[in-house]
Amino acid sequence: MNPYRLIGATLSPYSVKLRAIMRYRRLDFVWVVRDREVNSEISEVRPRIIPVLQMPEDGSYHVDSTPLAYRLEERHPGERSILPDDPVERLLAHIIEDAADEFLNKALFHYRWGYPEDLPFVLEAAAREHDWAVSDDRARQIAEKFSARMGGKIDDLGAGAVNAPLWEVYLDRFLGTMENALATGLFFFGERPSLAEFGIFGQLYTMSFDPVPMRLLRQRAPRSYQWVFRMDDLSGIEPGPWRSPNENLQGAVTDLLRLAAETHLPCLKAQATARERGSDTVEAEILGHRLVQRSFVYPAKCLDGLRTEYEALDDTDRRRADARLGAAGALEYFTAA
Repeated sequence: MNPYRLIGATLSPYSVKLRAIMRYRRLDFVWVVRDREVNSEISEVRPRIIPVLQMPEDGSYHVDSTPLAYRLEERHPGERSILPDDPVERLLAHIIEDAADEFLNKALFHYRWGYPEDLPFVLEAAAREHDWAVSDDRARQIAEKFSARMGGKIDDLGAGAVNAPLWEVYLDRFLGTMENALATGLFFFGERPSLAEFGIFGQLYTMSFDPVPMRLLRQRAPRSYQWVFRMDDLSGIEPGPWRSPNENLQGAVTDLLRLAAETHLPCLKAQATARERGSDTVEAEILGHRLVQRSFVYPAKCLDGLRTEYEALDDTDRRRADARLGAAGALEYFTAA
């Protein structure tokens, strides 16, 4: 059978996230950079996001990194799974991964688009990934068009200048949390990586190339910076056991959940409330700062997905989940009507 084709970009956190997952799982795939020619190939794929995974058996195209990760688990069950065996641990890993995908990503965008030092580097890198042999003048033209297209989107996502103080404070908190988490080992849920680590990896990997966050990582979070490059290709490690669900929850997981409860989960709840009220604007108080952004359907679906996973737990597992979520201040987002 033909290998999977994973189509993405090295500056896309979700592309490198799924690539790292597939490397660790030793799945047969080829990495295809989304250049001009490939763009034509996938022009009809909707929604227009990356990465795009082409299936080996029928050539069909599929998108969205988290559903793709779960789909690969269904297609390739086995010992190199990234989903903890215990359903409560699996839920906690999903919450941490979702916070990386949907909230840490906003900090990435803030630094990428909010600093004059970063913007030219990122834009020209994107232009050359589109066409490596492009001239300097043409690269600048492509970069200018891309910048014009993205400008308004960044404000809509809440990563623009109006929320800049929040993202500066948040990333500092996040990196401090990660440094503490990684002081005891590479992984959070045992002697093997979970979906949570790969979600965080995708965002930090991309930050490690953008000039300003790269410096922040190297200066403030050297352990996290080194961890990123270790996580990029874990195909050579043999996974150990998941931690026992009967053990006390590791500080790393509790701390990451607590940060999600202070940032990501209230943001998801505000998004869901805005959609229910038919409002185009989301406002929330996060880490002492006011967050203002446009409302979107997808974040509300993320919260629904996490709650559905919580509600699917049996009574015994639900009690364990309540204790763990309660310890992190996150329980209200799963039990509130």
